[in-house]
Amino acid sequence: MIHTVLNWFGGSGLPGFSNFYFNLTPSQVNADSAVQATSNFADAIHFHLPTGVSTQASLVAESIDPATGALLASYTAVVTAPIWTGSMSGPYSAAAGAVINWKTGGIHLGHRVRGRTFIVPAGDTAFTSGGVVAAATQAALVTAGQAMVTAGLGVWARPRTVPTVSAGAVFAATAVSVPSKGAILRSRRD
Repeated sequence: MIHTVLNWFGGSGLPGFSNFYFNLTPSQVNADSAVQATSNFADAIHFHLPTGVSTQASLVAESIDPATGALLASYTAVVTAPIWTGSMSGPYSAAAGAVINWKTGGIHLGHRVRGRTFIVPAGDTAFTSGGVVAAATQAALVTAGQAMVTAGLGVWARPRTVPTVSAGAVFAATAVSVPSKGAILRSRRD
C-alpha cells in the first residue's frame, strides 16, 4: 500500500496532518498518482477552510507492508503539490469542523473496517446558523471523498499485538459519507 500525508498549517492547534493509505501496488507511478490525488483533495476542500489555514500534500510517499506496518520504500513524487489556503474569512472555531467517513466492505478481526478524516477547522459558512454542517459543504466533501475513492484510497486495519498477534490488512474504500453533525478535535488543542 502507499501512504501519503496532507499537512495542515496556520490557525490554533496546527500544524497537523491527515494520513491517507492507497490500496495500490507500490511503484513510482502509483506514488505520483497517490500524491496527486491527495493534492487534488486539498484543492477540493480548501474552499471550506478559514483563510488562516493552509494544506499541502507531502511530496514523499511511502510503501508500507499492511500486514506488519514495516516501511518498504520511499518515493519522492514528481508532481506539483501547491499550498492550498482556505477562503472563508469570517470567524470560526479552531476545534470544530466536519468529518468524512470512509466505508469499506472489509471485516478484520471481527470488526467492520471504516476510516475517518477530520476537516478541522472548517470556516464560518461551512455551518448553518443552526450549528450543523451546511448541505453545500457536505456535498463538496462527499465529492472530494469520492475522487479519493476513485484514486484507490484504502482503509488500513493496523496489525495488533494484544491480546494476540494479528496481521494488518488494507481494504479498498467503497463509499463516502459526511454527516451533518459537526466534528470536534480535542487532541491537538488540549
